[in-house]
Amino acid sequence: PTPTPTPTPPAPVCALGGRERAGRNDANVSLTRLYSRPDMESVTVKDLQGQWVSSYGYHITVVNATVSLPEAQYRLVEKDGTVEMDGWRVAPAKSSAEEMLWQKEGEADLKWTFEEDVVEKLEEHGIDSGNILKGKRRRGAKDYVKLNQELEREEAHARRERERLQGEQKALEAIRRKRRQQKEMNSKVSTKRKSVKEIAYREMSIAEVQNLRAKLKAVDPASSDEKNVLPTLEELATVKMTLKILTETLIAKAVNPFRKHRNPLVAKKAKLLFTSWKIIFKKSRSA
Repeated sequence: PTPTPTPTPPAPVCALGGRERAGRNDANVSLTRLYSRPDMESVTVKDLQGQWVSSYGYHITVVNATVSLPEAQYRLVEKDGTVEMDGWRVAPAKSSAEEMLWQKEGEADLKWTFEEDVVEKLEEHGIDSGNILKGKRRRGAKDYVKLNQELEREEAHARRERERLQGEQKALEAIRRKRRQQKEMNSKVSTKRKSVKEIAYREMSIAEVQNLRAKLKAVDPASSDEKNVLPTLEELATVKMTLKILTETLIAKAVNPFRKHRNPLVAKKAKLLFTSWKIIFKKSRSA
């Protein structure tokens, strides 16, 4: 029988989440292809914040200058425009914001691929970490507390702006409403003036006015029908009334009882006549 080959034990995990001396040539070939386009001039600890996956599948978390691997922790040190850790250095010319290439003399190059930012203790500042987009993206260190404060300031500014616009809108509506009311009032006044001009006043003798007064006296104001009163009142409305006619005929006393007539048309016409004659009396006294 063919003997079963003994499996080769995996090489120990190095500081960057790779295997020492493992697959050096393959790693170099693939990394040369991936980093043919350099994106960074220098690398700082700030650029390494977040969660990464090494080219050998290990998950790595970087918070401040602390690097946490599944089995150990290491410290990052900035030096000569790059970052060092346990003898490894990031090659800026072969790295980008999404991928970091680590090199160490005598070891195969290792690649870190960015997964997402590390979000922790944001709830203490009233921030829901579920609202933060995760996954691969163009990285940069994010101060979520500061971003949340800026967002609150922008929302407060937008709220004040909405209130200002609403106030201006209400003021504009009030101006428009006032203009409409003024226009309607001017229209009513114009219509009233036109109707007044259309009335053809005529001169009437004292005897003719006395005849109209006799007609009103012959009618009972409490029980009379409007057909017996309204024509007489309308005829009086066309008379060019004078103080002499009013004092000698006492026509106002004859019209006065009809201001409380049960028919609203009769009552309105009597009130208008009585008011217009009252003005004539006042003007004569002031003169």
